[in-house]
Amino acid sequence: MEENTPKLNLQLWLNRELFQSQNRLKAGFWELFSQIGNEIDTAILRQIHPKNKGIKLSKGGDLLGFPYHVLDLIRDFDPDKGLNIRILNWFGQGMYLFVHFGKNHPLSSEDYFIQNSFFYALSSSPWDYPDLILKELKTISPTPAEMDSMKFHQYFIKINIESQSSNPKNMILEELKNLLEFFLLKME
Repeated sequence: MEENTPKLNLQLWLNRELFQSQNRLKAGFWELFSQIGNEIDTAILRQIHPKNKGIKLSKGGDLLGFPYHVLDLIRDFDPDKGLNIRILNWFGQGMYLFVHFGKNHPLSSEDYFIQNSFFYALSSSPWDYPDLILKELKTISPTPAEMDSMKFHQYFIKINIESQSSNPKNMILEELKNLLEFFLLKME
């Protein structure tokens, strides 16, 4: 009887240095997200969206085989008037800023996003990152018909932290600062 045993790369399995390096990298990004979350003024988040549920860090080990981290701000996923700001760190794919709106949120069709090179998400799920990022179910200029057909509105942009000369924390905070300032201006 022939066994159907999977071929295992035991040298890789025993490569402690590789796993320690990966764990240090994940811990570094977790600390980065933690610092960013601590620098966000929750009073501003409440001013922007009174139903704000605060800031939350999450992580997972397998999004198409790659670990990921998420930093959520506001966290109101109401299908009608909700708002969420999400930073996604998807190992092997990049860092992204997502802005999720309920179907009838008053700021969901603002020119700010188009003027600042955000993509409009065309996926039927706001959490289908493989569709949005890898299959590119997105557009730079959504038509009224595309927007009407969606159950929510979501914009996103890649934050290019790959440059050795860049400071990832400052780049992410700058993107968030610009977005929060836009929301505050619209509240006036």
